[in-house]
Amino acid sequence: SHRDKFAGDLHLQDLLLIAQASQLRNEIPRYALEFFKNMFDLNLMIAEYHKPLVTLYNGEVLNAAASWCGLSIEYSGAYHHSVVQFDQTRYGFFPVAGQSFLLARLPFCVGNYLALTGEALASWLWAAIVQQLLCALWRLPSDSREI
Repeated sequence: SHRDKFAGDLHLQDLLLIAQASQLRNEIPRYALEFFKNMFDLNLMIAEYHKPLVTLYNGEVLNAAASWCGLSIEYSGAYHHSVVQFDQTRYGFFPVAGQSFLLARLPFCVGNYLALTGEALASWLWAAIVQQLLCALWRLPSDSREI
């Protein structure tokens, strides 16, 4: 079934709340520090995971979630309706969750373009780009009876 959002990470509202709380208190709130610590710990665990890790894009996959799927490069896949987007720089936030690792290794400066513009890519195009350098991505058929 088609979902609007498969997974996301830090939303703009969350970032604004963290910024407001930081300005009021003159320090970064503890929940923000814990959030980023947990996110970076998860990045490290995914990158160093020694068993096969299967990830599947289903719907709109944004920022850190797209990076986590990309970091599990052995077995990644996407449905035909999936969309990948790295749009954190649109609101002044730096790439996290392995995005700089993933995007920097894409051919023909595509990673720079995606990071700077926040352009959304269809899953088939994303798979074709990433497959050249990082992994063998596969795309599931639109009808699950074909599997």
